[in-house]
Amino acid sequence: MKRRVLLYFGIFRDVKPDNILLDEKGNAHLTDFNIAVHFSERRALTSIAGSMAYMAPEVLLKKGYTYTVDWWSLGVTGWELLFGKRPFRGKTNSALTSCILKDTLRLPENKPQEVGPECMSFLKGVSRLMMEQAGYMILTCLRIPFISHCCSCIAP
Repeated sequence: MKRRVLLYFGIFRDVKPDNILLDEKGNAHLTDFNIAVHFSERRALTSIAGSMAYMAPEVLLKKGYTYTVDWWSLGVTGWELLFGKRPFRGKTNSALTSCILKDTLRLPENKPQEVGPECMSFLKGVSRLMMEQAGYMILTCLRIPFISHCCSCIAP
């Protein structure tokens, strides 16, 4: 069965488990588009929107962002689904913001055997790229077997 991913020229800005629904065939659908926006590559967005635990550093820094923030949030969501907790934690909003901006992302040491080698390879690549350059992350992730197997058709 082929899975399809639809990309549109907008930013969802609130990718998190609560906003992803599965249909009877197991296909994922985004819901709650109340803060989604259309964007232009010529002018980055600067407003803060979304759920803080899933926000990319560029949103928190208010220096401008585009669609790559949704890939960050998807990475945080995937981490949470695999490991049962988000990669960054804080008891207050300022502590959480500090963790997202400054902490080094570390893979749980006891999990590789539970999620499999292809998934761990993907997570290691994502964790490195999350800390480096989110835009480049999309192209790199699509070459990883774990992702290319799941997404047989990517429409730009």
